[in-house]
Parts: sequence; C-alpha cells; structure tokens
Amino acid sequence: MKTIVFTILIFFFFPENQAVAQQFLRELPSLQSTTAINSARFKYDDAIIILKEQSYKTDLAVIDHDRYGNSIAGLSAVRTTIKIIKVLTEKGVQDLGTFSDRFSDYMEIGPENVYQIRVRVLKPDSTIYVLNETDIRRFKEGFTKSNDVTWKITYRIPDLKVNDIIQIEVVETDPFAKLIGGFFVFSDTYPVLYSNLYVTMRNRDLPRFYSFPPEKIGHPAISQVSENIGSGKTYFWSVRNLNGIHSESFDPPRLDQEIMTIFKLTKIDRTDNLTWNHAGNNFFEDYIDYDDVSQSQIQSLGFRRRPEGMDIRLIDSLYAAIRNKFSLLPDPGIYPLKIDYLFERMTGDASDLAFLFHKVLKEWEVKSECFLMRNQNQGTIEESAPTLSWFNRMGVKVTIDSTVRYYDFDAAAPSVYQLPTYLVKNPVLILREEYSDLEKIAPPQPKVLSSISENRFISVGPATIRDSTTLSLTGYFAEEFRHEHFRRTSGEISKVLSESPLLSHYVQDDLVVNSQPLGRPVILWNATGTWKEKPEIVGDQHIIRLKSLELSSLRDKLFSPIRYGHLYFNVPFTLSTTTQVEIPDGFHVSTQPASVVIPGPDKITFHQYVSTPSPNRIVIENTLNIPSEFLDITQYKALQEFLEKAVTTSTSEIIFTKTDKK
Repeated sequence: MKTIVFTILIFFFFPENQAVAQQFLRELPSLQSTTAINSARFKYDDAIIILKEQSYKTDLAVIDHDRYGNSIAGLSAVRTTIKIIKVLTEKGVQDLGTFSDRFSDYMEIGPENVYQIRVRVLKPDSTIYVLNETDIRRFKEGFTKSNDVTWKITYRIPDLKVNDIIQIEVVETDPFAKLIGGFFVFSDTYPVLYSNLYVTMRNRDLPRFYSFPPEKIGHPAISQVSENIGSGKTYFWSVRNLNGIHSESFDPPRLDQEIMTIFKLTKIDRTDNLTWNHAGNNFFEDYIDYDDVSQSQIQSLGFRRRPEGMDIRLIDSLYAAIRNKFSLLPDPGIYPLKIDYLFERMTGDASDLAFLFHKVLKEWEVKSECFLMRNQNQGTIEESAPTLSWFNRMGVKVTIDSTVRYYDFDAAAPSVYQLPTYLVKNPVLILREEYSDLEKIAPPQPKVLSSISENRFISVGPATIRDSTTLSLTGYFAEEFRHEHFRRTSGEISKVLSESPLLSHYVQDDLVVNSQPLGRPVILWNATGTWKEKPEIVGDQHIIRLKSLELSSLRDKLFSPIRYGHLYFNVPFTLSTTTQVEIPDGFHVSTQPASVVIPGPDKITFHQYVSTPSPNRIVIENTLNIPSEFLDITQYKALQEFLEKAVTTSTSEIIFTKTDKK
C-alpha cells in the first residue's frame, strides 16, 4: 500500500444539495477554496480529486412484473459514487474529457433506472456547464453470456480546460443483488484530498468489514438511520490526503496499491458465512451441486460416457477437446452457465467450460473439485477477508492415482495442459460440500521457465541486410501473448506483429511474419525481411550494427525520468538473443563484439559470448537474467544504467574488410 507523502491544509464543506432542479447530491466547492490546488503545488499530477464519496445502500425491492410477467421481491443494492476533480494539465484534460462504462439491465427495468449519471463543470469565471442528454449517450452494445442486454454509456465534456472543476455523480442500482457487499476503494488514479464511504444496511443484516491497511482506515462510525422498526444503520469512514496510483511499467497490481474497505454480510437469511468454509459451501450448494451433462453431450465432445483405461492423458484430451469446441468469451465471472445453455450457444467463459469439464469428470467417476481463483498479477488475495469478491473465475482440480492437476480454461493457458505461472502464489478456494478451504498450489517440478528467446540469422549483401528472426516465448510471456491475441487468427496475429514497433526496422513491403497456433505451451513466431538500414561502406569495409529487439524494448519500457514505486516483474525471467551472421564472400571480420559479463543491481546479469564456429560465420549469444520478481525503487537508476550498457553491448558493430587476393 502506498504511504502519504503530502498534506494540504484546505477545508471544504460539501452539503447535500436539496435543489430538485439540479438533482446533484453534492454542492461544488467555491473557487476561492480551490486556489491552492494548482500545478505548481502538484507538479507531478494531472488532476486532484477534491472529494471522492461512495455510498452503498440495501433495501427490499419489489418489481411488479419481470420479463416473464411475474411479481417478485428481493434485496436491492444502490451504489453511488461522487467525484469532484480539479484538472491541472492538458493530459488531465485529455484523460478526463471523455468517459465510457458498461452495465447490464438483467431485469429489463430500463437503463435509466439501472445506471444514472450526472456531470457538470465549474469554470474559473464561475460559470457552470451541466451535461445534458445530448452529451451523454446510452446504447445497446450486446448481450451477456446469460443473454442479458448490455449497455454502453459514453460522454464527452465540450471545451474542458485546465483549472476547470468537474463533478461526476454515478448511481448504479442492482434490483436483486446476487451478492451483497464488495470492494470500496478510497484511493484513486489521482491524489484524493477527502475520501468518504457510507454503507447503509437493514437492522436485520449484520455486516462484517475488512480494511486494508487497517491502521489507515480504522473502524467505521455508526449512526442509526431512524428509530422506526425495520430501519437500518449507516457505517461511515473518512480518509484524507491519499496518494494517486500512478500507472508505470512493472508496477505492482493496482489492487495491491489501493486503500480499501471490503464488506460482506455475516447473516442474510441463511447460515453464518464468516469463514472461507461457509462462503465456499454456500457457493457449492447454489452453483456447483446442480445440473448434469448428458450422454449425447459427452459424445459430441468425442468421448464415451464412461471410457475404459482412464488415465491423465485421457483427461488432458478432454480438456483440449472442450477448449477447441467452444468459443471462449473474455472477462469471465465466477458463476457458470447451465450446461444445456452452453451447448446451445457454443460459447462461454472460462468458468462455463470448467463447469462442463467438472461434470464430465464426475460422470467418469474421476475425483474432481471446482475451485475459485484470481491471477497473482491481478492482485493479492487477503486471506483474512473471506469473501468471494476476490475471485474472477473458476477452475478444476483433478486427482487421479498420484497425479494432481489444476486446470484453467482462461485464454492465457495453453490448450495442452501446463500449470500457469499465475496460479502458484495466490491461494485458490476449493469448493466442497463438506469443507471448503483455501489451498496454495505448489510450483510445478520442473519449474516452467519464463523467457523470450530471439534467434536471428543475418546475411549481408553489397547493399542490403536481410535476416530471419524467430522469437519463442515461454511461461509468463507466452501467457501474456495468448491473453492479448486469443480472439485473433494466426493471420491476424501476423498482421498485428508486422505493424508493431518491434519490427519497425524492416522494409514493410518485404516483411513476412508467420505466427504458430496459440494452444502450444511455447509461442513461436518468425519474421523474415530486409532491413531499412543498409551496410555502411567505408573504403573496403562494410559495417553493420546488430539488433536486440526484446532487450531494447525492455530498456525503452523502463525509461522514465520519475519512478514512483518498486518494480514488480511478476516472475524471474531471461531474455536471450542468438545472432548468426554470415560473413560475405571475399570478406573477413576485422572488428567484432567482445565477450563480456556485465553485473547489474540485485544479482541481475548480462552475458555476451562471441564465437566463430566456421570460417564464414560469426555467432553472438546474449543473455539477460533477472533472478528476482521484485526490485527496490532505490535500485531503479542502477537498473537503467545497467540496461543501457547491455543494449549498447548487444547492438555493437561488426566490420567486414575485403580480403586481399595474392
């Protein structure tokens, strides 16, 4: 969590606005009270959030007629977020001048009743511009996997300027909440001067709160809404002067930087669910312990209902068959579709496919347990807060003989089984009827290495340089590549790669890129073409400068004059480049790179080894090794200097000189 590094002695009063005409819940601050908030005082920030206020309220809701003509009642949840922001820079204008969000109207009560938004701008001359319905657009975007209508809402603030003050109020209504509770983040992208949270619950509901870091948030103040029977209580927190969460390369997951409160109900008309056991058992009862797969559905996957010779290879083939048969949806949730609906649509998210996998294995009488997970690079799960809100999808644990495997249908995982690197740190919640609990997954043996290997073959002509480069990605890098490109064909991936800055040194018309299928554990792609650069000819010498694509890319990605936090690489990794250069006929190498070892901070190293295995070829092998996933911010400048030396070394010159003929 980030610490507080500034204090600003400005006092604001934000009364509730009772004017019905404006409909805003909070008044804007006076211009005089905001003069101290300026770019000179906050020179590294693009905007300052003067007030961030969140509220959450539950109550009994009744809908006379749902989509099927029924009258139904349930517990509703209304979440309101108010932000008052002063813009300090042109980048702040660019970032805050437009907005988009998505929501679903699963009860079909009308998008205006599900998602309300109000926006206005206070100008330095005291004029106020209120966005109207022509500025705010709502339109149908598609459907969720449960066939609920999804809406997109966008707006653009016209003529937004530096020193304008924006007020944004969003009210989201969930008429029949599946899960009461959630995450409430006090911090934000920009520094926050005042951050408030109100949670109002019925008296019959008993909430449990968890705050991180606890010493910063503390316990809430409690007030009675009224003395009437059935009225509730409001829990209130207020935090001041919070750092902004800067987005920078190799920063920790945003969730790990946020200052937050999480709450859940300990009692909501069912058994106490204060523990992971109760949370998991309730989920198992509601979403796992129902539905079955039919014999015809199993046969459509290419298997018999109960095949003979059950072993791990057969289970792996079922995993691959399900991945290949169904189209995978992005952005999974933890709640699976019914199996009949999955087969009807032939598309589902990772949890839907995992649920089908589990049900087939149960038919085969294989020990199979569903689990809930969250990737380590999406934030750390706080084990002291037993809420399902930590998780974003479901997987399956399989035990057969002495073999235990954890199957994930996420786009980042290959269709050939391999334990993903992102599952070996955060615990998963094993879902059982008897006893559910968190479980840490042991790293695979041997370990899956995370690496990028660049193999390049260069031929030098009288006026051209051509090469063929193959990149292979393993472990974490392969997972990231799959996640980015899983909805693209091999041809589409090749086109995207050919236009990337990584291959900008090629003549575009002469570049050919081929990408292999994403389902394999190792990602491979190849680029062949002619360089834009030509050999430099000086007298009887031809001079070329080597390339190191991934190392140069890493150096550029890390370059920043200001660093706000420690570096998190997610996993230890290596970058290696092997360059084979064909010596032109009639030439010999008169100047070549040197073999060298360059030490870096915190045991990071760079090795270069040069050899001449044959009279017409020179080979340069480079390896960057980063053995730790964490680097302290105090080592940042040393890392930059180290990478600059490594790039300079790996992109040094080779000089070919004509050989005298006697």
